[in-house]
Amino acid sequence: MTKNKVALVTGGSRGIGRATAIELARGGFDLAINYASDGVAAEEARELARSAGRADIQIELLKADISDSVERAELLKGVKTK
Repeated sequence: MTKNKVALVTGGSRGIGRATAIELARGGFDLAINYASDGVAAEEARELARSAGRADIQIELLKADISDSVERAELLKGVKTK
């Protein structure tokens, strides 16, 4: 990701999480969108956010179950290295 503001959106593939990702993209953030299982919905969320954001927006999709402490730690580690 670039040196723009970055937001991690958990549950970002559907519902409130997806709406939040879209609004953050409109606000100029690059995004890390977390999802637990539905990769198709996550891709749709990425495309909606991309169309709402800057032309050079960076959006990563990160699959992880945040209720699992190991997966949560790996998710956060992945966001920090982007």
